[in-house]
Amino acid sequence: MLEMGGAKETLGFTKDELKRTRFYRELYEEIYTTAKAEGVKETILQLLTRCFGDLPAEMEEKIRDLAPERISALAGILLDMTSLGVVDAWLQEHSEN
Repeated sequence: MLEMGGAKETLGFTKDELKRTRFYRELYEEIYTTAKAEGVKETILQLLTRCFGDLPAEMEEKIRDLAPERISALAGILLDMTSLGVVDAWLQEHSEN
């Protein structure tokens, strides 16, 4: 959590006032969503590695570059993946690159 001991002196807000601002809520949500997605990405990479062995660097990079909603979709169908070829085909279809 951010240290806000000097928020009143720096911004003119108390800690509680700052937490009630739209800016703070939106920033907190963005940080939370990003952190959650990063954790899910790491879990997906670990599971794929355990199932299929070392992943090609390009595949790992594509997974790390996925947007949070696409990571969620991949996590939802991960158990249906039967080979790295199936994973690669899904990534080709759903990657932004």
